[in-house]
Amino acid sequence: MTIIMAPLTRVTARAAVGRVLSTVRARTPYRAVVDPAAVGLNFEAVVFATLRWEHPDTVSTFEEAVTAVPQVLQAQRLFGEPDYLLRVATTDLAAFQQLYDEQLARLPGVQRLTSTIVMKNVVQDRPLPE
Repeated sequence: MTIIMAPLTRVTARAAVGRVLSTVRARTPYRAVVDPAAVGLNFEAVVFATLRWEHPDTVSTFEEAVTAVPQVLQAQRLFGEPDYLLRVATTDLAAFQQLYDEQLARLPGVQRLTSTIVMKNVVQDRPLPE
């Protein structure tokens, strides 16, 4: 498939989209969307983290540390309590328990963690609405 961009210029659709995206400031790096189960990540949990506010650097220290945990697929700071929502993927329940005990519970500033097991993803990685 080709798209005519200008007189006598033919480019593929991918190249045309690339040109458009390269001029838009809202563009973020490209990434492949991979089915977690296809790479052995069959267990997903949502973890809510509440922090102890003992030091002005609590937030930045926690955020830097949570960024270094590869099983944390998404981390969002929230208003109110809890302070953070973490989306975590592991191979199974035992791997999640190990991650929880050895890494998540030891993140700097953590006062309390509450987790919920994901039963089913209904909407996932949806593109932004037009």
